Amino acid sequence: MDTYLGKLEESLEEMTDSQIKEVGGAILGIDERCANGQYGNMVDDEKLSEASAPESESIRLLATALAACLVSVVSVYIVNLLKLPSSAEVIAIAASTLITTIVSYGKKAAGKMEAIRGLIGS
Repeated sequence: MDTYLGKLEESLEEMTDSQIKEVGGAILGIDERCANGQYGNMVDDEKLSEASAPESESIRLLATALAACLVSVVSVYIVNLLKLPSSAEVIAIAASTLITTIVSYGKKAAGKMEAIRGLIGS
């Protein structure tokens, strides 16, 4: 999904107005599918195959997700060990996921966070 949207963003500079309208339609389609809870089917398979992610990116994403889960479990264990309030678990999970992502993606993680911040209007 990220690769698909990234390729769309890269090609916006060279697109005509009608092509940009098509991109807008695709984004609206993704929005509608998200609103309907179709998270595994946000983009048609044919469009995803056009923008397939490099194999190394898929492996990196999987490794990052597994590492984030492991670090989150350890951080929750430490919160419980220190007898901190249960609300600290949420902070520990968020922080450990953010730190794991930054370690895994380096400078790319900051760019992705900026893109997300731009999308939500912060």
